[in-house]
Amino acid sequence: MGSDDDEKEDIEATMMYYGTTFIQEADFPFNFNLINMKNLSGNSISEAVNSWMQNMPAGKWPNWAVGSPNAARISTRIGKEYINVMNMLLLTLPGTPVTYYGEEIGMENIASENVSEEHATLPEKSPMQWDGKVNAGFTEGNSSWLPVNSDYQSVNVEVVSSSEWLWLSPESTVLKGSWGRKQSL
Repeated sequence: MGSDDDEKEDIEATMMYYGTTFIQEADFPFNFNLINMKNLSGNSISEAVNSWMQNMPAGKWPNWAVGSPNAARISTRIGKEYINVMNMLLLTLPGTPVTYYGEEIGMENIASENVSEEHATLPEKSPMQWDGKVNAGFTEGNSSWLPVNSDYQSVNVEVVSSSEWLWLSPESTVLKGSWGRKQSL
């Protein structure tokens, strides 16, 4: 985030979307403060969380986003070493957690040299990396509309769910079956 004044202005502007006592607006306007942080530290995260909670109108529900289709992925933005920390933070804060697919396994932005000119603005939108097979198990077709990240053989749901990652257990891969996949891990 920018200066303290910019941060305060952003939060106040976002809080307006909750509405007033007389005019109900959004149930919860998106909170991108954790995505927009420039200086990541325990103190800066604590300040961002406290600021949101203190400015949120009484009786309203918070939400926290660490991933978005319009922001660099966690591992690209702040480093692979923070993937589990940011995801655990997201799930322990009060309110609704919001993330972008692949953040839970540490997917990175596609390297710019692997993206065509027409898709150059989409480095964070690579196909979900399900396994180490062709096209990362995303499609059985010859290709996908965006290239699969080159690290798909080592960073994918199958590898991560069989490792000792803190939080992508085999039980959580039930989602894979519910998203139209033919087989479970």
